[in-house]
Parts: sequence; structure tokens; C-alpha cells
Amino acid sequence: MLKQKMELPNQAPDPKAEQEKWNKLADQLEEMQKDRNGGLGVSHVRTAIAFLRRGDPASARLVCANECDKFSSCQDIAELLEDELIKGEFVISNKSIMEQARRRKEQWAKEDAEK
Repeated sequence: MLKQKMELPNQAPDPKAEQEKWNKLADQLEEMQKDRNGGLGVSHVRTAIAFLRRGDPASARLVCANECDKFSSCQDIAELLEDELIKGEFVISNKSIMEQARRRKEQWAKEDAEK
């Protein structure tokens, strides 16, 4: 009988695989931000990158939350961070903010129609 390694649903993720994921995201962010601001890059993105490389995505999320107003100049980076790091906890891209506003407007219209 062949024995197969089964992954249990409650099993903690492999720390090495998790770090590889954060390093890959950090590499993508590094490439996207490096030529901005006259070659100086984007300081708040570099800070998030540093936390990702240390294996601390929670601190990288906090940087994004605290500096959310600064992402208007780099929407492509904001969208990548929302998709790969933030995952719906909050929004930083104009696209997501507009989508959120549209959903609220629809909800309000539905509530008004029910009155």
C-alpha cells in the first residue's frame, strides 16, 4: 500500500513556503517602485518590502493602512498589495474605493426602496 502525505486543513502553513511567497511579492514590489520619483523609489513601499523580507506581513499591512493616502500616485502597486497582502481587510487603491462606494450606493438605494 502506498502512503501519501496528507495535509490536514488545520495544519499550519510551511514557514519556508510562506517566506518564499512574501519574498516573491517583495521582488515584484521592488521592481514596480524602483524607477519612480526620479529613481528614488517609493518610501512607504520600500518600508512594506522590508517587513515582507523579514517575514512580517502584519507590519507590512500596517504600513499600507497608515500610508493609504500616499498610494494615489502608484495605483498599480496599491492594487497588487490589495490582491496579495491586504486581501479585503481595507482598501488603498482608487479602483477599490470606487467599487466600495458603488456597492454602498446600491445598498442605500435598496434600503430606500424597501421603506
